Amino acid sequence: MQTRMEKRKQKKRKWPWWVGGFFLAVILLVGGYALYMWDQVGDTLETMHNPLARDEHPERQKELDKRFKETDAINILLLGVDERPGDRGRSDTMILMSLNPKTDSMAMLSIPATLM
Repeated sequence: MQTRMEKRKQKKRKWPWWVGGFFLAVILLVGGYALYMWDQVGDTLETMHNPLARDEHPERQKELDKRFKETDAINILLLGVDERPGDRGRSDTMILMSLNPKTDSMAMLSIPATLM
């Protein structure tokens, strides 16, 4: 009669070498694809950002920052437009944004659009 440990050792079988190779290949392929996508996103971001001429003059930027800090709150109305074929287009998003440089804060108020 065999003990429980002996039976367990008999039932234990080794995986063929190709199973480990298959999993290794899958991991390498997924890792390679992820690295490729990371590189593509980096290239896209580099081509998207084109510095403006004003960004190359830090003293001008400091002057604008100082002037902005001295002003009162600035209110900006942001409008999103929805236009479909055969339609004149209408504002579907209205957001009132208020910038207060003295308190270094920003507030946004969404104004609901009514159906016409």
